[in-house]
Amino acid sequence: MKKGFSLVELSIVIIIIGLLFVGVSAGSSLIQQAKLRTIMNEMRMIETAIKTFVVAYNDLPGDMPNAYDIWGDDCGPNSLAGAGCNGNDNGIIGATISTGLAPSETERYRFWQHMSLAGVIDGSFTGSENDSCFTSSTIPCHNSNNSFESRFSDDLLFVLWDLSYVPASSLPESWNYVNIFKIDRNSSGYTTNDAGGVFTPQDLYNIDKKLDDGKAMSGSIQGNTSGGSSQVCFDVTSFDYLIYENTRNCNIYWIDKRLFN
Repeated sequence: MKKGFSLVELSIVIIIIGLLFVGVSAGSSLIQQAKLRTIMNEMRMIETAIKTFVVAYNDLPGDMPNAYDIWGDDCGPNSLAGAGCNGNDNGIIGATISTGLAPSETERYRFWQHMSLAGVIDGSFTGSENDSCFTSSTIPCHNSNNSFESRFSDDLLFVLWDLSYVPASSLPESWNYVNIFKIDRNSSGYTTNDAGGVFTPQDLYNIDKKLDDGKAMSGSIQGNTSGGSSQVCFDVTSFDYLIYENTRNCNIYWIDKRLFN
């Protein structure tokens, strides 16, 4: 006569399944937390690199006017960015773009190249945008050849902006700065540099709470929805992150005024 499982045996099986589920969930959470620590460490590394560069050369990377005198042809032609190696020394790391035309400045690409040549960050950077990206809707302007790519995720880039390209309505808080980083995935063409985020609101909250004030639209770490989608990352009234949302469609504005002073 065949016997079924007893209630005790079934209970043991259910407990084992539950423990396995909890273990897998906990493991996934630990992996995600480790990845978030990676990007926070990268932000600290970039901050240190900028300050080290300024102390050594008394100029901002990308904006320094005598870069060719220091690094020669390794940097590029002895002329102003975009085509050349040198910055215009106006205190702003230029990120101006002109729709459908070559960029009027590519100091934001020279920024990474100068720091790499100075040995304050790892990697090798071209110092220029991707060929033809400003006349194409399919070729990304930014990639790991000209901008710093995070180990958090493939194609997650630290893209440098200046005030001329940041939408005035992006945030309600007055931005009295000259440059910011946007940390997001790249997209095609010159009109934007994001194509769907890799952060959840919970991710952003964890980063913001650790490094800043934990609010989406204030302080030096500010979260937003990526790619022009409807707002799913924070409450537009309270600026609290919507930590119950699990959509990975958020990006980061890093607006630390100390970086470029």
